[in-house]
Amino acid sequence: MARPDEGKGCRASRVCPVLEALERARSARRKRLAVIAAVLTVATLSSAAVAKTSADCVARVNKAALQALNRTNPLGQMQISGSPISFGPYLKRVEIGVYGARTEMYAVDITIDGACNILGASTRLETNEWPDR
Repeated sequence: MARPDEGKGCRASRVCPVLEALERARSARRKRLAVIAAVLTVATLSSAAVAKTSADCVARVNKAALQALNRTNPLGQMQISGSPISFGPYLKRVEIGVYGARTEMYAVDITIDGACNILGASTRLETNEWPDR
């Protein structure tokens, strides 16, 4: 930003100290915004949607998902695809593939409490593919 009295002995002018004060205020504002951005980034990365579930809890959730799907009498071998997906701290989704005469993909939603006790489960058929013959 060009100063109006640049080259005329800025120290003797009343405008120069005001401009320097404005520049310091802008610099402080930029630093505050950088800190706020860093805090929001940390808060986002540590949210419940991205939070890691303990290995014991993952094993419990996977076992409950297999038991819930087993009640639907699937025809074929069941295989869990990946780790449970978190939809908040108390809702996990497990993707299970059933491979047999036809391939079926199920989503099992497991509700847990803070101690990873299983409170409920619901199954949903995602895809149902018949093989080409």
